Amino acid sequence: MTAMSAPITASAGVSRRAPPYSRHQTSAFEAVRLHTVTSWPALARCPAIGDPDSACAVGLVRVEKRHIARREYRLIRPWTRRFEFTYLHGIAWRDVARAPKFARVWHLIAEMCDGVDFIAAHNADFDEGVLRACCARSGIAVAELRFECTVKMARRALGIYPTGLAVVAARLGIPLDHHNAASDASACAQIVLRATRGESDRGTGGRWANDGSPTRRAPYATRPRAK
Repeated sequence: MTAMSAPITASAGVSRRAPPYSRHQTSAFEAVRLHTVTSWPALARCPAIGDPDSACAVGLVRVEKRHIARREYRLIRPWTRRFEFTYLHGIAWRDVARAPKFARVWHLIAEMCDGVDFIAAHNADFDEGVLRACCARSGIAVAELRFECTVKMARRALGIYPTGLAVVAARLGIPLDHHNAASDASACAQIVLRATRGESDRGTGGRWANDGSPTRRAPYATRPRAK
């Protein structure tokens, strides 16, 4: 069993309990599909600048037994006042000047990830790098975290190319306010649910609900605006 499979806990930072599957035996994809794993979060973040430790917002969606059980969104005050990506996510220094720093938001992230066996993200290597860099800058020690990439799930399980989040969401009929961390995390969770049902995007003709079943609308958390 590798350390990368150890789940986070809100109290101690990392739980040492053994996960119900091995990285070398069963993938997270198969574990969710076979209901071996029933709880996992999807995560998305917005950077202020190109440095990975400059997160200015984070969105998290927790899935329990194939239903979205909780959504959280927080603005984060990064270490820099310089913002290069306001044109993408709409967040500027004035929006986060009084927001908490990452260290004060970490307890929420840990709580949302408490007892889970993996974290889903679109382009997971990047999101993992951002999370680790923010933890390092804040002096937060975390064990190896298991990230699973919805880019790979979209390719392998749904046959979607290209696999940018906006493209995948459009193909699956998932509502998306791209670069809004709350909406990105919600879309990521929906991709996992769709992929683990083994269904393609062809012939759906509508949007998909929290459990992956067809519906007219699948609402996501909207980004709160700083006053």
